[in-house]
Order: sequence, then C-alpha cells, then structure tokens
Amino acid sequence: MVKHSCNNVFSTWLDIYFQYKDSYDKINSFMVNNCDKVLDDINKKVELEIASGIRSDMLEMVRKTKQLTIYEYGAIAEEYIESSGLTKRQAEVVRLRKAYNFREIGKLLGISPEAVFKTYKQAIRKIENTMSAKRSDSIPGLSDQQSQIYMYYKEGLKPKEIAERLGISRDVVKIQIKRINQKRGTKQVNKK
Repeated sequence: MVKHSCNNVFSTWLDIYFQYKDSYDKINSFMVNNCDKVLDDINKKVELEIASGIRSDMLEMVRKTKQLTIYEYGAIAEEYIESSGLTKRQAEVVRLRKAYNFREIGKLLGISPEAVFKTYKQAIRKIENTMSAKRSDSIPGLSDQQSQIYMYYKEGLKPKEIAERLGISRDVVKIQIKRINQKRGTKQVNKK
C-alpha cells in the first residue's frame, strides 16, 4: 500500500490536472462569450486569436496531465476516493492501481484486465465529476445544455438573453433553469 506522504504528492498531481482543466474551461468560456463581439473590433479579434492559441496549448496540457496523473501514475489521493461516492469495487481498483497494472489487478481480483480498466475509468469519471463540481460550484448530473445555461445564469444573464446566445427558445431555458434548480435543491426560478 502507498504511504500517506505519497498521497500528498498524488493529491498535488490531481490538483494540477484540475487547475489545467479549470484554466482551459475559463479560456473556452471567454472565447464563447466574446466570439460575437469580434466583427467590428480588431482588438477583440487579436484577443480571441491569442486565446485560441492558449486554449490549444492548455487542452494539450490537460490531456498529458490526465494521462500521466491518472493512467500512468494512478495518482488518486485517498480523500478523493472516499469523497466521490465510488462503489466498493471501484475504490478497491483505484487503490490497487497505485501499485499494480490492470493485468495484475485482474489476477488479484479474479476479473479480466478489461473489466478492471472499465471499472477504473468509471471511478475516474466519478472522481472528476465530484472534484469539478466542488471546484466550480457546478451541479453533478447536468446535461451539456443545462451546464451551458447554468454558466450563463450564474453570470447574471436573463432567460431571454441565454436563449438568444444558445439559439433556443426562452421557454426551454426556463424549463432547464427549473430542472437545474431542482438538482441544486432550490426553488428559485428567474421568470424574466
């Protein structure tokens, strides 16, 4: 088993991954929010061109960090394993992954390496969703459309403005905001 001091290193590696991911998401959000403003403003065109280059580099760093941290190092801290709602089997596989490869884990648990990998990927997805939700105040279980609507809603946009940006009806936005608030456990719906 891995010593506690290693968990701090593992936690740091995973934190680095999430920092890269958060930075990528912020750059992406900046580009989405400003893409309609570039037509008449040369400065905005330059900013978006620079942001596009940064976004590409950041996406590559997110991919590399994830590959190293999660799949090569198995660097998942115990606190993440315990707080992400993993099944007993998922937690067991994640813990074993710190010291063994998928084939060795399969032999230890009496399952195929493919089943080990699938279980590990499911666990990683749960951990990522839990950690992302904690970092960004987002809500687990939102669809892509609901996530976009929630992002704009948090920025203070009204349903009509959100609908215009996303090319959907205001009624769809209101319904989605209601569903988002249900998932958040609140009843607040902006009706304007």
